[in-house]
Amino acid sequence: MTTGEVRASAGVRVDWLDLRAGVVLVPVLVSTGAGDATVLAGGGASARAVVPVSPLLRAVVAAGLDVFATTTEYRLAGMSVLTTPRWAPWLAAGIEVAL
Repeated sequence: MTTGEVRASAGVRVDWLDLRAGVVLVPVLVSTGAGDATVLAGGGASARAVVPVSPLLRAVVAAGLDVFATTTEYRLAGMSVLTTPRWAPWLAAGIEVAL
């Protein structure tokens, strides 16, 4: 199974905090068995905190929630083996380089 993520969002920055909301599309490609290709469509919202570490580096922590209008269930021998989520919370952390 191969997936990706395409986002289009808009937001507002207040000092060190970003608030965003938008559309999210997740193409899903299954290359084994009978195969499948579908796109999960939905919306998402997130908050991102940016903390300066040095003049060129910033620590970034972000959290969000994606909600999908569509889901897909995969079955093997009549049994459900995987269902894509309706709600998908996420958390990320990293370093941003500001040139």
